[in-house]
Amino acid sequence: MTPPGGLFLSLHLIIIFFRWARKNPKSFLILATTATVIIASALTTVKAQLKDAESNVHFLSYLINPCRPLALTGSAERSVVIRIDDIQAFAWPEITTRLIRDTIAHGAPPVLAVIPKGLTEDKRLYYFLKRNRCRIEVAQHGWDHSGEVPESSEFEDLSYDEAYRLIMQGKTILEELSGRELTTFVPPHNTFSTGTTDALEKTGFKIISSELEGEFAYTAAIYNFDTNSFSSPTEIVNACQKRFEKGAWCIVLVHPQDFATNGVLNETSYEEYLTLLDVLTRMDVRFVTMQDLLKQ
Repeated sequence: MTPPGGLFLSLHLIIIFFRWARKNPKSFLILATTATVIIASALTTVKAQLKDAESNVHFLSYLINPCRPLALTGSAERSVVIRIDDIQAFAWPEITTRLIRDTIAHGAPPVLAVIPKGLTEDKRLYYFLKRNRCRIEVAQHGWDHSGEVPESSEFEDLSYDEAYRLIMQGKTILEELSGRELTTFVPPHNTFSTGTTDALEKTGFKIISSELEGEFAYTAAIYNFDTNSFSSPTEIVNACQKRFEKGAWCIVLVHPQDFATNGVLNETSYEEYLTLLDVLTRMDVRFVTMQDLLKQ
């Protein structure tokens, strides 16, 4: 059986090529090296174009989905802030976006404590936040959240000049994201130096929201890292009720990683969070931001 003309020609050319390669090994090596470089360069170009295409998709989504602010409802005497910490580039992406979406869906504009470093590189998260910026408050959560407790946290030992530099680095990024001046600073690991306090005052921050100290300290946390256990909706509601009885507001702290098991959403623990939002909604609380509290 005679092979088709195209196949016969291809086989003939391959035979000629290998005969040439055997007679000219140096030329073949140069040709192979050049081809490898060209192919690698082409793959790099394609990869960059795909990355740009992905960025454009997220940017277009931001443009064609206008943000609609949430209406404040409920009793101002029972004001609740949902503070979500550790919003950061490329960390727990699915959990982070779902947590923010579900909180907003319950009529609660969350205060997002955002780690600025690397944020603009995560186009998906950046434009998701930008698309929802009229329904959230962006707070600054340090610069890169470096340092470990109890040794030393990021802002614990900084001088005024050191703190000012890091604060301004992050503030510039986050104000471009939010479209308004930042009000709230959440110190990493709830620790900060006097130099940091002075730098925050100089840079226009009006609120420091940390742990246990001051009127803007959080009231209760979804997950207690000291005991490695979850707080039940009943425990959090009771803590809020005590604050309401004193004529004060309630601030509930949550992290995306609270609901992560091996990087995947733990549906059981997450349902507890949704139950808490349902209970608070039935109590006719008013979900507010830190900025809203300044107006009360």
